Amino acid sequence: MLHNENSNKKTFYLFILSCIPIFFILTLTGLYFIELEEWVKGEGEIIPENKSTLYLNENAILKQIFFHKGDLVKTGDLIGTFILPNSNIIEILANQNGIIFSSQLTETGKVFSRGDALVTTASNENRNIKITISEKYFVTLKEKQKIRYEPNTISIHANDYYWGTLQKVIPVATSTTDKKGNAQFLVEGDIQFFGDNSLNKDSLHHIPFGSTGKVSIGIGKKSLLKQLIGWN
Repeated sequence: MLHNENSNKKTFYLFILSCIPIFFILTLTGLYFIELEEWVKGEGEIIPENKSTLYLNENAILKQIFFHKGDLVKTGDLIGTFILPNSNIIEILANQNGIIFSSQLTETGKVFSRGDALVTTASNENRNIKITISEKYFVTLKEKQKIRYEPNTISIHANDYYWGTLQKVIPVATSTTDKKGNAQFLVEGDIQFFGDNSLNKDSLHHIPFGSTGKVSIGIGKKSLLKQLIGWN
């Protein structure tokens, strides 16, 4: 009787041991055939889509300022006035609808020379993004890839992020290195935002020019097993 019990236990243990590699193989096979979107991560900075700079044609002194950096303007809006050496007055008018991205018109009485940049306006209808990304993933970027942008700003909104598509990829020549010494490249891309948190006139102030945040870019489907163990 005792011999039979020991024999049964031995058979049971052998059965369990034989099942372990089978279970392991089935698990790996399942993980291999399960495909999920692979995301690469980087840091992004919001930049203007279209910029236009106004320059001064003559030496002049700033007399009046009507708009400042960050203000919205329409084509033809009077941004400022200048006094010429002959006492004539010239007007500086906005040449496109948008936002004043940068301005040298900071205080009246300031002296400007011919050729000085005065005001740069930018289209406020869309946003571009400059992405710092690892060299490893640089070649994987393509047009129409999904983008998720999460601003670094503190917000009362629980889901303060924006989805979009990468419309155009423009490599920038300069490169940097991260804390581990890995090469990183700069990429500029046009973004078209969409989804529940889409970009519209009411939400533009959530992602102003110059703001930074975390960027995730979907580069395609990849086996879950390969993602877990880091296979390319």
